[in-house]
Amino acid sequence: MKLTLSAEQLQKLPANPVGSPVVLSSQNQPGIRWQGRVDRLAQQIDPQTRLRTLVVSVDQPLDQTVPLLFGTFVQARLQGPEQSDLFALPTSALTAEGYLWYVTNEQLQRVKRNPAFSQDEQLFVQRGELPQKISLVLKPVSGYLPGMAVSTVEDQANLQGIIEFQGVGGPICDRRPFKPVL
Repeated sequence: MKLTLSAEQLQKLPANPVGSPVVLSSQNQPGIRWQGRVDRLAQQIDPQTRLRTLVVSVDQPLDQTVPLLFGTFVQARLQGPEQSDLFALPTSALTAEGYLWYVTNEQLQRVKRNPAFSQDEQLFVQRGELPQKISLVLKPVSGYLPGMAVSTVEDQANLQGIIEFQGVGGPICDRRPFKPVL
């Protein structure tokens, strides 16, 4: 089976992916999976698509409990290299421009982050210079400005966003609704 990968996807693979396990999931039948392994990585990039091919094999594909038939649409999962110092956050917390908004001393702050990877509706980003625990804005709006004063509120009707940050190693969060100070 040939999988085409973008340059961004290739960067997330181990240096030598040959032999790495691959989990193939049916896109049409939830819960159906097959185990495979990486056989080889093409040495050239397709000049038209700019994609590179990863070849995956499944032993005895037709003899599986649910046969893996030719033309089956699958999603492939490979284990990438281990990365440390990452935070998991919902996709809604990262703006289209790549900013995470958070609150420090009752003021909005932002930091630019590129996701290291995504999984199950979550983005994983490098912590970098951010403290171990921050108050993250889950649903930032375009009108925010760095340094904008905010205050916490107890009334859910005035909710602008819930502030939460999850560390990969476990939750580290500060759940407080907030609203801009006008």
